[in-house]
Amino acid sequence: MIRPLTRRTAKGELLRRRPEVEGQIRGILNLEEQEILKRAKVCDPTSSEYLKPECLVYLIRTNRNLVEQVTDALTERCTKTLPHRIRGFSNLDIQDITDDIVAELIERIFDASDKADYLEVSFEQTLKCLRIDVCRKYRAMRSAQVELDESKDPSDGRLDIMKALLIKSALAGLTDAELLIVQLRHFCGLSINGKGRQPTIVEITKLSERTIRNRLWSAEQKLRKAIRGAEGQTNDSK
Repeated sequence: MIRPLTRRTAKGELLRRRPEVEGQIRGILNLEEQEILKRAKVCDPTSSEYLKPECLVYLIRTNRNLVEQVTDALTERCTKTLPHRIRGFSNLDIQDITDDIVAELIERIFDASDKADYLEVSFEQTLKCLRIDVCRKYRAMRSAQVELDESKDPSDGRLDIMKALLIKSALAGLTDAELLIVQLRHFCGLSINGKGRQPTIVEITKLSERTIRNRLWSAEQKLRKAIRGAEGQTNDSK
């Protein structure tokens, strides 16, 4: 028997899986575990062996014996497809954005509440919303970085010095933990938790990816505020 969903819509109606998802779930319930894992690893949507992501989410939430392997399969699938849907960022950022989206996705699947029911109803729509949210966050972060790198008028040394002093003051205002993450990410150019020859910030600091991203966000917000203050003082002096 398929475990029923318990999450309700704003109108009080129970969420319902699509018929094709229900059909796939019924079709694999009596299969051997190795056969289920074999099908979970199929990434080609046109294959007759392909399992929809909603079906994989169901397995992760209900089958304790397969939870780790199916989670890995879903993670690998998303890691392959997401980079092709992210535009306007450097390759390094795309890698970090993908990692961030996947981390948030897995966290939602394992949420103890029934919010993960949405992922069994419309996985792609939920993933799209996550992608939009994370990309917006990164655009805001990059906007702050551009402000840090730009100079209004190179010929006006007084303004350059004023901005440099304010940025230095802002950096001094960061906590040691925030400053370390900023140095590793923006000055050393290290990836947060990607694959490559260089060590990642996660490996160096031994912190969780979410903790690192939260500290980076907090630090960049402070630096952005300092830049705005510099622009305000520049305008007042004209």
